[in-house]
Formats: sequence, structure tokens, C-alpha cells
Amino acid sequence: MKLSPSKKAALLYVFPILALVGMWCVVLFVANPPASTPVSLLAFLLTESPCSAQLQWLLVLPALCVALSAAYSSRLPHTRAGALALLSLGVVLAVAAWLTVTPKVAFFVSLPLLYGFSTVKEAKRILSTLMLFAAGSPGRSSTCSIRLAPAGWEAGVCNHGSWVKWYLIHNHPLAFALSVAGVIAGGFGLRLIRKKLL
Repeated sequence: MKLSPSKKAALLYVFPILALVGMWCVVLFVANPPASTPVSLLAFLLTESPCSAQLQWLLVLPALCVALSAAYSSRLPHTRAGALALLSLGVVLAVAAWLTVTPKVAFFVSLPLLYGFSTVKEAKRILSTLMLFAAGSPGRSSTCSIRLAPAGWEAGVCNHGSWVKWYLIHNHPLAFALSVAGVIAGGFGLRLIRKKLL
């Protein structure tokens, strides 16, 4: 049985949940001093410990992963708006994880994004920088099965024999600059992640 990208993303959110729940089990049940119970130790760690804010985040993070896993298992990723919302929330959660927890846990929080991108309807728009380079004016013919892009469009990109509505660089220089900056930042981010993991 082949799983859809949304189901794969939902399953991948189980890994950070297991890692963080396992960490809490070790702290509360294995490393627990004999004079305290797991509940009293948890209360102390979350309220009176010098690093209580970080520990509270380590309690919230698996709950957020559970919520995203459940959302990817629902009908929400079947709509473009729902898939984009889940992808955006996943990106925010992954960035927060890279900034606050160990790289191994952050890697597991980021892993579902691979399939989160696949759930977005019309995912070709994510490649906006490449499409801006490939965009042609409506009057220009191409190898598309439809010879010309529709006349009302500013530009179009031929994709698998049909036109996709897009924009020209000289009409939207700020959007182009932001997309190029995003590609460069993504490259540096991947390089940083690779250095931390190797």
C-alpha cells in the first residue's frame, strides 16, 4: 500500500514525539531522586528550575508535533490553503527547533517538511525563482500543446504541455529579489545543517 505524502508527513512527526517523550521518561522515571515522585519532579522542573522555560518548551514541542501529525492525517492537507497552512506551521516549528533544541531533535522535527512540500497543491509555485527565469510573454509561442499563453496573462511558464500563469522579472523586481534571497538562505541553511550533523 502506497502512502500519500500527507500520511508520510504525519508518520514522520512521530519521530520527534518519540525522542522527546523518551527524554521525559528518562528524566522523570530513571533519573528521579528517590525522595521525589515523577509528578513532584515534573512540577519542580517546570516551575522552580533555573531552566524552567526551556523545559516547558520541551513539553510543548511534542504536543505541537502531535497536533501537526493529526492535522496531516485529516482532510486539511487535501486543500491548497490547508496544505500551505500546515507547511507554514511546520517550517516555523522546524526553525524554532533548530534555534532551541539539539540538532538531532531539530532534524527529526524538520524531516516531515520533505513531504509537507509535496502536499501543497500546485507545488510548482514553490520554484518561483526558476519560473521567473522561464516565464515568457503571452504572445510568445512555445513547445506547449497550447501554442500561446492566454492573452490576459502577464506571463506564463510551459509545464508538462500546458501553461501556468506567472510574472515577469522586470515587473516584479522585489519579488524576484526575495525569491533569490530565499534560495541563497536555504542553501546556507542546508550547509549549516550539514556541518552540525557531520
